[in-house]
Amino acid sequence: MCRRALYAIALASAVILSAGASAARAQYLPRDNPYVYGLRIALFPAIFQGGVSQSHFGSALRAELDLSRRFVFAIAGRLPWVAVGGNLEPLGYSVRAGFAFNFVDEIQSEKLFGTVHPADTPALGERSGVEFKGASVTDKLGSPPFEPPDRDLEVSAPIRNVQAIRLGYDLVRGIEQGRPDLPDYVSTMHAFYAGYAYSLHWNLSPATAGEREVGWRRYYFDLIVTAGPLIDAEPLVASDATRMRDPEILPAGLRIGMEGAIDAVLRSAPGLGFGYDIELGLLPGASGFEGYLFIGLGLAIDAVVR
Repeated sequence: MCRRALYAIALASAVILSAGASAARAQYLPRDNPYVYGLRIALFPAIFQGGVSQSHFGSALRAELDLSRRFVFAIAGRLPWVAVGGNLEPLGYSVRAGFAFNFVDEIQSEKLFGTVHPADTPALGERSGVEFKGASVTDKLGSPPFEPPDRDLEVSAPIRNVQAIRLGYDLVRGIEQGRPDLPDYVSTMHAFYAGYAYSLHWNLSPATAGEREVGWRRYYFDLIVTAGPLIDAEPLVASDATRMRDPEILPAGLRIGMEGAIDAVLRSAPGLGFGYDIELGLLPGASGFEGYLFIGLGLAIDAVVR
């Protein structure tokens, strides 16, 4: 009786261990761990921002650090150096700092090839609408015999999927175009934002993807909120001060954007690559929304922190 009980316990233990091993293998291989690059930096030597009141070229920087699996700290700054449209001076700047809380952070196995690869597509001009009696189907369709693809089209890889809540602070100085009966303003605004972001992170080895693939991509939406005491608005032209009256503060704005990095440009430095940032927004402020389109392209540096 005891021997049977021991056999049953051993069998149950073997089943549990095998199930645990299968679950562990289903997560991801150590070489494909998408949590490795926890520090993400992008340097934009040349950016362009097109705005209602001013368009300019400049430089920008962004950086973010995974404090833990759930919390991320991020900062960003933009500094114009020449205006090319609208009011040419003065130039402004913007600084952003905030936190993100990852309320969803999981590894999903996703197919690397999602498109159809026609392996037996006939060459141009080979297909004919004439039927040939006694000919094979291959000859009638004008296509070569089907051959298996040289690459596995069903290969899957671990991709980190993150959904986050964003909270932070903005300091913006720039020109705001007033209403027809008001002057333009040089405005310095303190604002707070709350939003949502969805991002993908990958770190794939050549053994998995056929070549080294490192990078990430994020889509985000922010609601920006401010108030009258947090806005310092002065007329752009001193003589317009006589027409100055208390502006009607628009307390809320919004922005949407996409940012990310495509790394592994150099085999010896897989965390080095190409960074991008595209953002469309409506800033709140004095007597009118200030719309803009921001485009940043530059150098991405993703570093290993754990």
